[in-house]
Amino acid sequence: MIYLAIETTTAAFSLAVMKGDRIVYQDYIDISVTHSEIIMVRIDNALKSLKIDKKELKGICVSNGPGSFTGLRICLATAKGISKGLGIPLIALNSLDILAAGVYGTDRKIVAVLDARMSEAYVSVYDRDLNNIIKPHIRGYESITDGFEGEYVCVGDVHLVKEDDRFLCALPHQNLLMAANQFSLIRLKEMSFVYDEESIDRLEPCYVRGV
Repeated sequence: MIYLAIETTTAAFSLAVMKGDRIVYQDYIDISVTHSEIIMVRIDNALKSLKIDKKELKGICVSNGPGSFTGLRICLATAKGISKGLGIPLIALNSLDILAAGVYGTDRKIVAVLDARMSEAYVSVYDRDLNNIIKPHIRGYESITDGFEGEYVCVGDVHLVKEDDRFLCALPHQNLLMAANQFSLIRLKEMSFVYDEESIDRLEPCYVRGV
């Protein structure tokens, strides 16, 4: 079984391919380029490098936000096209959930943070088993950790978090929103790839801002 994951939540672009239980390909680039300019090129490059025909794909997963409005729309539209064109399942995952999965196994609660610009951040809080304690929402930079009690590990845009001994920052590689993390989250949540065209049609980005 071969699966594709695409990540365009932020200015960075990432994709990964999993074959069976192994991640066999990762691609990550963080430069000033529009995702629409590179997304199909880099997917094609990945499949060619692995000598995989697109018809061998059995499922695709993506982040559907919160994050960059444009990036999320491009990613979801591309994933829907691949999913419906090949008749394969599509799983859309919350960007903050994916970040939290990157520090799974910590003995602290988890605060996932993504820069929302305009002096605001997307924030969500999880227990050690990745159960959502506080759902994704918007907070000002200065109030990201306000009202939190206990000890936490922060992951994502941790440079926005005020220094506090109760908040341990994740390591640099853990703060990258990598497409490969989606495969880990799917496994941890025991999710299954099931094709449902109506559900795919209904999928929309999760913007959070203004909700």
